[in-house]
Amino acid sequence: PNLEKAPSLSLKHLTLRYSAETEPALSGITFDIEAGETVAIIGPNGCGKTTLLLSAIGVIDAQAGYVTINNKNLKQFDPEIFRQWAAFSPTNSEFLPGSLAYNLRLAKPDASDEQLKQALIDAGGEALLSALDNDLNANLFSRGTSMFSAVEGGYISLARALLKQSPLLVMDEPIANRNPHAKTAFINTLTKLKGSTTILFTTHDQELIQYADKVVILDKGSVVYA
Repeated sequence: PNLEKAPSLSLKHLTLRYSAETEPALSGITFDIEAGETVAIIGPNGCGKTTLLLSAIGVIDAQAGYVTINNKNLKQFDPEIFRQWAAFSPTNSEFLPGSLAYNLRLAKPDASDEQLKQALIDAGGEALLSALDNDLNANLFSRGTSMFSAVEGGYISLARALLKQSPLLVMDEPIANRNPHAKTAFINTLTKLKGSTTILFTTHDQELIQYADKVVILDKGSVVYA
């Protein structure tokens, strides 16, 4: 993919089952995303939102249908290069033993301390940074277990994705805790990226949905509105 320019995406007839005995997680999903668009994927829990995101960036393969990036089939890209290029923030991120800086730099090894701090602030994690006295070398683990809640882990996950500065940003339930200060920071980030980055995110948050150019509603693995 062009590493500098926001891409267009197209999902065509995506169908995926996790096993032969279950209902499809995705069923005939078809919609287009223009270059630079912000698209919100909404729907009830268990309707296929996360599966759709993972299929859109090639982490899992649908059994039928396909995804194109700039009109080129996703399968034609080198998967390793594509995953390094695309920025993805999952709902649950894994952290490695070590400092906050070390875990953030997994996304961008050459990032400066200032870039790390700015990414955390842009991700809504300013309170986390303050709680650590702005110490990026603070250890994320105490007695072998993570010191952070899922909420704080979400800020780190999102900051990692933002550090990549990719023109394709995919996020699963960003700012799910709905902290008003974090949400304001994240909305500012969405606004800054609008047009220069193709953004795809899932959410239940009505306020975040308003910042999308397009809304796709899923139910039971199918698109009911796009």
